[in-house]
Amino acid sequence: MSDQKYAIIQAGGLQIRVSPSEEHVLPKLKAAAGEEITFDRVLLVSDGKGLKLGQPTVEGASVRAQVVGAESEQ
Repeated sequence: MSDQKYAIIQAGGLQIRVSPSEEHVLPKLKAAAGEEITFDRVLLVSDGKGLKLGQPTVEGASVRAQVVGAESEQ
């Protein structure tokens, strides 16, 4: 098993694998740069030693993130 910590969250109608210090582009996210947001629809969590699989979500799990910017629509 990998030592890597990660989670799979549900956001904006997508399932996204996230790890600490990663950046992701999330469509339909209504938040300003610098704002901290919490995702509570966590479907799976890996602590590097084992997996917790939600049914449908992992009870008590959440992922916090900071918005670094927004992409402009074309």
